[in-house]
Amino acid sequence: MQGQTPPNDPTLRRSVVEMDARAIDGDPVSIPSPPVGDGAGHAGPHRLDAAPTEHWVSYAHGGIPDYLAKHYWWAYLSRFGVRFFDREPIISAILFGNYRRLVDRTLGLLKRGKIGRTLQLTCVYGSLTPHLAEYVPAEDLHVVDVAPIQLEATRRKLTRQAGGSRNIARMARMNAESLAYADNSFDTIVIFFLFHELPAAVRERALTEALRVLRPGGRLLITEYGQYTKTHPFHRLRPLRRIFGALEPFLPGFWKEDLTARISARSWIYAKRLSDALEERIFGGFYRVTQYRIAAADALGASPQLTGPGA
Repeated sequence: MQGQTPPNDPTLRRSVVEMDARAIDGDPVSIPSPPVGDGAGHAGPHRLDAAPTEHWVSYAHGGIPDYLAKHYWWAYLSRFGVRFFDREPIISAILFGNYRRLVDRTLGLLKRGKIGRTLQLTCVYGSLTPHLAEYVPAEDLHVVDVAPIQLEATRRKLTRQAGGSRNIARMARMNAESLAYADNSFDTIVIFFLFHELPAAVRERALTEALRVLRPGGRLLITEYGQYTKTHPFHRLRPLRRIFGALEPFLPGFWKEDLTARISARSWIYAKRLSDALEERIFGGFYRVTQYRIAAADALGASPQLTGPGA
């Protein structure tokens, strides 16, 4: 299964590095290749420095980004990691007992507006994707990931939920930095704990791509770590910050970013703008679930205000 395209699933690509100009759902697209050699971990002639004996190197092939292989092979690319971490008790422990609450808040925001054609940007462990399938028809739910093993795991969960039926979400192998969809393809994009796992430059490109394929009037639902504060105990205690940084090497940088400002700035590239943002804070603000509504740039409206209840 891995690395092959099932005959009845034309949306699953062999490899992101093999994709060229083609059509998805009848929409002609031109698929750019992510830049190489910038030190951000892209496959190409200039790779991250590594000794041949380092275990992660065996995972850095076939379009898998180097940063993913080097820092997260044990969690997302190994079969043992997939079997171990894709269990709700494990996920809940990692999120300090807040997993179910985070999923419920994400789904709660999803149901508060038009759902329409929906993209889940990268696979996630746990029950989020099966829950999304309860609200979004199979033909309107798209799930993409750069790792075939993650697509396999998600496909199994959805097929099991559908009682063995293959009429499940449309799944495709893509790099979040260069999505094979036409501009303005989706009404809703769901991103669940992705950005903090990306290097800053990769994060910027993935965010820009998400804004490109989101229709004006659409919603971007992002569940993530909250922004760094000087009040939360997990932020104040240096030993804890070091532990988080060791396990999540790109989290310290993400903590310091103003995600709302980034979205507002990047939206203008595609003649769009951030019209409003609704944030719900979880676990004292250590986590957040945010809905960003994106409008056409020529639509009238006041500057966006970040609102929402704390928790």
